[in-house]
Amino acid sequence: MDEVLVAGAGPVGLLAAIELRRRDVPVRIVDAAAGPARISRALGNLGRTMEIYDELGVLDELLANGVRVTKFVRHLAGQEPLAYGIGYSEVPSRFPFVLLVDQCVTERVLRERLAKLGTRVEWSTRLESLTQDADAVRTVVVRDGTRETVSTPWLVGCDGAHSVVRKQLGIPLRGESGHTWLVVDAEVESALDPVAMHWLSADDAAMLAFPLPEPARWRLTDTAWTAGGVETPGAVAERFRGRLAAATGARARVRIRDWIKPFTIQQRAVPAMRSGRCFVAGDAAHVHSPAGGQGMNTGLQDAFNLGWKLAAVCAGEAGVAPLDTYSRERVPVGAALLDATAMITDYVMHGDFSDQSGVDGAGREIIGSTQALASRYVDSPLTTPGPGVPAPGERVTRVDPPGATTPGWLDFLDRLRDPRWLLVHRATVRHSAPGMTACPVAESVADDLQLDDGWLLVRPDGYVAARGTGAPARFGYAGA
Repeated sequence: MDEVLVAGAGPVGLLAAIELRRRDVPVRIVDAAAGPARISRALGNLGRTMEIYDELGVLDELLANGVRVTKFVRHLAGQEPLAYGIGYSEVPSRFPFVLLVDQCVTERVLRERLAKLGTRVEWSTRLESLTQDADAVRTVVVRDGTRETVSTPWLVGCDGAHSVVRKQLGIPLRGESGHTWLVVDAEVESALDPVAMHWLSADDAAMLAFPLPEPARWRLTDTAWTAGGVETPGAVAERFRGRLAAATGARARVRIRDWIKPFTIQQRAVPAMRSGRCFVAGDAAHVHSPAGGQGMNTGLQDAFNLGWKLAAVCAGEAGVAPLDTYSRERVPVGAALLDATAMITDYVMHGDFSDQSGVDGAGREIIGSTQALASRYVDSPLTTPGPGVPAPGERVTRVDPPGATTPGWLDFLDRLRDPRWLLVHRATVRHSAPGMTACPVAESVADDLQLDDGWLLVRPDGYVAARGTGAPARFGYAGA
């Protein structure tokens, strides 16, 4: 089996490579950078992403290196703060919190997982160009000034917002640019709750504050920043300090040691994520406001969606048609992402919060839009519609934290870590199709899944493909 080439060794590229290697597909992963990133970028890990980490076997290490945020607090100068929990009550999840982890740590953990699977990142290796035909993708990669022509059956472009892969394929990134914000990592002494995310407004200007794992360390974002020449760290720190003090009504101290970065928000997405034997994922396919913390999460979910499908094709378990479902399932997610982040950005920057009676409902709507727990693939060719909860096209792990700790659910969650399709039934099910396994579940889990005398067919990414009663039907994809 020839190697699949993955361009880009950020979280998205690493996860794509892991998903392929978990299924014994040879992978080569290259990155133009000289080595791992040292400056933090994304922080937030949402419920659906933590489900993915659990299936990959890296969740415990990331939990140990992060902050579990359980509240979102709004501060308006002269008013009492408004706080509400991040409970995801409308869509059950065993992770009712946001996990804040430095992206550098996330990448390290994923690199180590990939290395255990036998693949290491090739740094200082830049993808320069590509061509493709019906049989292969031919790329030119450059390392230390030396060009190498690489022939590969498939190419996955996870090479960021300025993706060479996307540009070479001629896939447009449609949308517009918007506001410019300023982000810093700082030492902060204040009255802020260290296990909450904060929105603070004073003098008609808003800022965001996110706790970092190190004591007294915070990620601060100025949403009212305007470019006006080079600012010293001291001047930036004083502006944040003043806004913190005014919004909370308490003394504050801010010291910036690491970095100050202005960035212009882009709201853009591609109309297709596959072109022949090439794919794009993550920022190569959609860039948007950081409000809501969805960027890395959505990219990881792209890679998780693509990985098992591409692996099945490479292993000869399926024809190439299922690869079209990657674009069909994930392009709408990217489009919805732009709508959600635009709503959140407007809420953060321009909302009228003088009357806080409506803030609680608005805040919950925003949290709901960021969860990714309600994402569904009901219109996918891989979904056979039908009644029940979870319905075909929905996540199978609709369980709250207490339920997830019962013996029956612990066993079922362990079954879901198997990278194959899973046929779920109350009783023993015989099945020998390639790429698939079967299991009975405890009565309590069967009740939660509304199995009655029926069955569920679960995709390798944890979504229900079909459900029915009586003897399981036969399906024509990947042995299912």
